[in-house]
Amino acid sequence: MSKVRLELSKLGEQTIAHMIIDRADKHNAMNQAMWGQFEEYCLQLQQEIKPRVAVVSAVGDLAFCSGADIKELQAHIDDSEWMQINNEVVQRAQLAIEQLSCPTIAAINGHCVGGGMGIALACDFRIAASDACFAITPAKLGLLYSLEDTRRLVDALGSAKARELLFTGKSIDCSTAMRWGLLTECVTGEQLTPRVDALVMQLCAASRTSIEGMKLTLGFLCGRTIASESEIRQLFDQAFTGRDFIQASLAFKNNRQVDFN
Repeated sequence: MSKVRLELSKLGEQTIAHMIIDRADKHNAMNQAMWGQFEEYCLQLQQEIKPRVAVVSAVGDLAFCSGADIKELQAHIDDSEWMQINNEVVQRAQLAIEQLSCPTIAAINGHCVGGGMGIALACDFRIAASDACFAITPAKLGLLYSLEDTRRLVDALGSAKARELLFTGKSIDCSTAMRWGLLTECVTGEQLTPRVDALVMQLCAASRTSIEGMKLTLGFLCGRTIASESEIRQLFDQAFTGRDFIQASLAFKNNRQVDFN
């Protein structure tokens, strides 16, 4: 049975998606089925539900995600084919999170380790409770961090800090993660949900056209999107005659708040 849940909520007329890691008894360690569920949910969100914002969170206070289910890996340690398939499932899931058109928020509590960092780095925003801690530990297990995970880490932290985390396997606290540029915000545990909700409200008030287009632009610059340079430039030009800009111009002219919904 998968331990990832998809729930939907409403903010006015807008749909908010919540992907929840629900395996607190195992410190929210991710097994292959859970990674597959993440990919399935993301495809459902992208193709059918089309939410304004997607939030990734976890059940319990001890861990957002403690990484891979080591017992599952140990059970297949002599099965190279299974290992290869598992690696592909993990990478597809993280890519699916990253390529969602809507903005994504990781609401992080407790330990965020290995694959948990992979999930968080695939999101656009990372808000963490002050008791959260972060580590990437392949060097303590005789493993490597994947190419895509490493690229996201370097994009977030830069090469020097990425090397420090990867080579030492050290754990850093929330304030350090904030200073290093890993996090959007570091808040108290009581503030985590309200701050996530506040960001969701800000994002829902903005233009979906603008956010989705700029997310494609940022993805292109980081090599994370299949859109071409000409397509990105075309989106930029089209926005000036688009519905949202027309609405915003009228609102500005009439000295009122624009409503993009």
